[in-house]
Amino acid sequence: MESLKLFRARYGFTQQVAATLLDVNLAQVALAETGKRSLPFKASEKMRMFEEIAESAPVADDAGAGTDYNKFLKQEYQKERTEVIRYAKECEYRLQTLQRKLAPLQERRTNALLSLALISHLRLIRSLSKGELSSIKKAEADLRRSLRLVPQSTIDKLTFEIEALEFTNNRIDKKLTELNRLIDTM
Repeated sequence: MESLKLFRARYGFTQQVAATLLDVNLAQVALAETGKRSLPFKASEKMRMFEEIAESAPVADDAGAGTDYNKFLKQEYQKERTEVIRYAKECEYRLQTLQRKLAPLQERRTNALLSLALISHLRLIRSLSKGELSSIKKAEADLRRSLRLVPQSTIDKLTFEIEALEFTNNRIDKKLTELNRLIDTM
């Protein structure tokens, strides 16, 4: 695999463009070029992929190939942008699905907990007849069963997945902004 610095020089990339293409930050590119650190695995894989693509692309310093090269780069950015948008739509759909699942589960759990608290309160407030007591015990057993069906861990897991997807959506938005900026400058 060609070194990052040679690859950048060969195709006229700035460090910022290389960082965007490889989905790393500028410091990681600088450290990789000086040999102080290596690129993350995913970035190395992306670089290999770009090298394969670049073999068939016009070289930036060929006479008359500059415009072809810019056109090629713009097409590659557009492809990546399209892929990022597709992934963003998948994440958004999954996020909406999880949010739709979470709301009724939280409501059921909250209602069951409130009902159990009410039953405990009724027991303390007044003395109950045997019939009333057995009805309350049955209701309490049903509520506890309902709580077992919707454990707090399920709600916590869904909440965590939603937070992770929201974080991913934020990163995707940043990536799209960066790609749009790069495409506009070409």
